[in-house]
Amino acid sequence: MEQFVKILEALSFEEARATAVESAQDYFKQARTINQKTARMNIVRDLQNAPNKAEIIRITYNQLLSADGLGTINSAFRKLHSNV
Repeated sequence: MEQFVKILEALSFEEARATAVESAQDYFKQARTINQKTARMNIVRDLQNAPNKAEIIRITYNQLLSADGLGTINSAFRKLHSNV
């Protein structure tokens, strides 16, 4: 997980965005329910609309933490993307 974040830090903004979106779309293929598909497509949309590289890293890091069950309870990310 930390390695992926470090890779994103080393890339330019456009490369980081493309890498994060590609990773999220690969993860999206594993979605089984409509709610999971909706939440994961929201993440892809947020990554595509991110204004800077720090936002891309934040979204990706929160996604990775949440997928591993290490996300913060009642966080804004969890409320927005409850089925990640």
